[in-house]
Parts: sequence; structure tokens; C-alpha cells
Amino acid sequence: MKPKMSENAEEITQLTVKQAGQRGGSRTLERHGREHFQAIGRKGGKRTAKLYRELLSDFGKRGGRPRRPALDDYMGEGAGKKKEALRSVRPASPPPTIVQDKG
Repeated sequence: MKPKMSENAEEITQLTVKQAGQRGGSRTLERHGREHFQAIGRKGGKRTAKLYRELLSDFGKRGGRPRRPALDDYMGEGAGKKKEALRSVRPASPPPTIVQDKG
């Protein structure tokens, strides 16, 4: 991705999207203060809770947000054996050899 160009009075500086976002956030903080960010965070949290109340409640009952399923969940109890069987059919290739010129 090409950096965006920002024109100042004396010089032209290259500005990435990340830097632009950081500048915008800093400027908003200067203008509105920390309370503004707290308020919009609280507002977003309430909205999320309202939209996904049942889902969040289910996460809480299960002890937190669900984790990615393990290999055993996908392939059953014998997943480790199946994985080993696949390796024996198609063994891993040896690491590449590095050749240095002597000269």
C-alpha cells in the first residue's frame, strides 16, 4: 500500500494509514478529552450487549469466550493417530541445503 501524501506549508511528508489514524486519534483526544473516548466506549459496549445479549450470556455460562476447536474436535478421538498416518504417507521434505561459494 502506498503511503498517503500530506502537504505542510514548507515540506511534503509521507504519511501511512497507520500514522494518519494515530494523528487523528491524538487530535480527537486533544479536542474532546479522555471522557469522550470513555463515553463512546461505554455506548458501544451497551449496544453490543443489547444486540448480542443471549450470545454473551451463553459465553458467560460456559466460562468465557469460546476457543478454537482442537484437532480432536474436528477429527475425533483418534486425531493424533490420523495425523501420524498422514505424515507416514507423505513424509516431510528435508531442510534445504545451503551451499556457499568459496571464492
